[in-house]
Amino acid sequence: MLPVRGCFPFFKDGTLVNVKYRKEDEKNFRLEKGAELVLYNIDSIPLNEETIIVEGEFDCLSFMQAGIKNVVSVPNGASATNLEYLDGAYELLLPLKRVYIAVDNDSKGIELRNELVRRIGAERCAIVDFKDCKDANEYLQKYGAFDLATTISEAKDVPVEGIIFCNNVSDDLYELYKNGMAPGKKLQLGELDNIITWETKRLAIFSGIPSHGKTEAVKFITTRLNMLYGWKAAYCSPESYPAQLFYSSFATTISGKSFNPKFLKENEYIKTTEYIHENFFLIYPEEDLSLENILDKAKWLVRKRGIKVLVVDPYNKLEHLKERGESETEYIGRFLDALHKFAQVNDCLVILVAHPTKMKKTDLGTYEVPTLYDISGSSNFFNKSDYGVIIYRNFKENNVSFIVQKVKFKHLGAGGATKFNFDVTNDRYFPENEEHDYTSYLTKDWSVSGGSVGTVGEIVMNIEYDDNTPF
Repeated sequence: MLPVRGCFPFFKDGTLVNVKYRKEDEKNFRLEKGAELVLYNIDSIPLNEETIIVEGEFDCLSFMQAGIKNVVSVPNGASATNLEYLDGAYELLLPLKRVYIAVDNDSKGIELRNELVRRIGAERCAIVDFKDCKDANEYLQKYGAFDLATTISEAKDVPVEGIIFCNNVSDDLYELYKNGMAPGKKLQLGELDNIITWETKRLAIFSGIPSHGKTEAVKFITTRLNMLYGWKAAYCSPESYPAQLFYSSFATTISGKSFNPKFLKENEYIKTTEYIHENFFLIYPEEDLSLENILDKAKWLVRKRGIKVLVVDPYNKLEHLKERGESETEYIGRFLDALHKFAQVNDCLVILVAHPTKMKKTDLGTYEVPTLYDISGSSNFFNKSDYGVIIYRNFKENNVSFIVQKVKFKHLGAGGATKFNFDVTNDRYFPENEEHDYTSYLTKDWSVSGGSVGTVGEIVMNIEYDDNTPF
């Protein structure tokens, strides 16, 4: 083990809550295991109307050497998925008039920068440019303390909504120039990944015949996006009320076990519900189910808890407030525009579940596969969506088809259909051609294979499953 070369104490309200140790290898750091994750120099925030956020403690000290004390550092480097420290700092950051984002000028730093802007609010943020340097520490060594301090006064505002100059997106533009359009996030589910991948700032419409499993399919997809990529999700799901029923459904999918003491042991229950508490949230304003109120609650969850997915399920259970003289088609267009705008502004994937009403039967007495055009009220459900997915269950063959009828952008998939089987014991789907062994299915890494968050066993359960099959 390398010897410790130095350490950075983390104080909160004047109390030592964590320590980061630096070993001889200057890039080898570690925090105290199990200690609270907070911003470095967090106690400086309440003393000022502005603050600077940097990516490392050395960058923080560099600004201090330049005479600027109102600076904090993220505690765990350029991680755009684990921002637990922002949850605890939310109330402190809320009153600030200005937040300068001064993280590293590399791909990971840009990813962190974008997430910080999303969580804090673009209207209060400015971006610090380190020119040809990677970070504040390198800039200090190359240009000196005076010039480093000047980078704050020269920081550029985050673009105002509706006005975008080329220089506002210079980093993203260069990334596109070098590497082209990146595919969306894959669920690592075989053929499904060939026909659709997932991206934030998009609106997805899910539809299908009642009882064919739309809600379960959406839950399965959001759970996998969470386990693979750390995307937290908020649901407005009046049909899933009461709240304990909603959360128990997620516990079954995540643990892979029926939600009762016979199958889900108490220590498993505790680990599972702790994970759900940090990653899945229910929006249910009983007295006001208008879209405006729901989006207000969702925006709070973006800022406070960092959600990346908003699910509205289903459309017909919301309170719809049409303006005087507004047709149903016009209202639906305005409704979908509001969802799409929320997705764009808050960098979220928004999923809307909507029931079809024009259900036609075949000569055999079964229902035909519906389309997005069969949703009541308007063709806008197809026209204004980025994704369009139909869930269709074949009861005779005991399988469920995921039919991707629309993918607006080619880099996100070509569309098509693939079949899954549904396991009623754990609310999980698995490809129809995959051999399904009940015993191994509980213990294998069903959600992640090289994902960025970790496996169910490592991250959620952290326990040993029983060897016996629980059903």
